[in-house]
Amino acid sequence: MSEPNFVHGLKKLEYTKLDYKEIVVFDESHCEMRFVLLGSTSEFRVRTLYTKEPETIEWIKSFSKSDIFLDVGANIGVYSLYASVVHGLKVIAVEPMISNFYLLSMNCEKNPAADILPLPIGLARKTELVTWMPSLAVGD
Repeated sequence: MSEPNFVHGLKKLEYTKLDYKEIVVFDESHCEMRFVLLGSTSEFRVRTLYTKEPETIEWIKSFSKSDIFLDVGANIGVYSLYASVVHGLKVIAVEPMISNFYLLSMNCEKNPAADILPLPIGLARKTELVTWMPSLAVGD
């Protein structure tokens, strides 16, 4: 299996349990996005921002400044931050998993210029209250 095409210039980080790291990513126009990471999974999401879903990056580029980007299943907010910080969009970021929502909120805080409303909810076809217990594994 070949290594994914990571964001250029970022070195792989070493983690201990519940050890936060912070990295800065620059886009092609040198806009700065700051990310708080907790383990290799969140690091992977940031490192593959431009390569994991290039069609999502292209889609975000097609939005006009008056559009609102709704990021359902925002995870830690890599596409939300890209849309807001790099392209100046207003973003609503929906993420129900608490560990991901925590990192999403931290990432919004680290990027004060971002116009993102993070919401800790799940979306479904009908309105109801449910108990939802996804895997509680954080980071790895």
